[in-house]
Amino acid sequence: MKDKHIQLKVKVKYLAAEARIIRKEERKAADQGRSRLNSSLSDHRRGVVRNEARHSLLAYGFMRGKPYEKLETNPHTQPNWEKVINMAKRFGPIHDIGFETYEDFTQRKLEEDDRLKSWVKEAKAYEGKASYTQE
Repeated sequence: MKDKHIQLKVKVKYLAAEARIIRKEERKAADQGRSRLNSSLSDHRRGVVRNEARHSLLAYGFMRGKPYEKLETNPHTQPNWEKVINMAKRFGPIHDIGFETYEDFTQRKLEEDDRLKSWVKEAKAYEGKASYTQE
């Protein structure tokens, strides 16, 4: 099956590396007594980078056929499902011109969209059992 899940895997690894780099810079800023910079870096890592990594990992887990319950056993907040869906579609099936007709690709894409809808529906049902605690 042809899709761009390898590119999503690279994105997940890049985000993990970005978080490591930011933590290192946070320690440097704290050692130098630059608390404002440390706070700014920390906010970026815990906000933007963490959320992007979470949604990327959820989309990647879907693409690998993992159930949501296995990906997040005790979620504290509800994910942004629209972001997960868009990412799964963005890194999803592509048309492999040499090996399949456009009709076959269209059918495969529709099947993938249906699978995504049912995966999100099951994930939301599982979420209903979880109690979220706002951080």
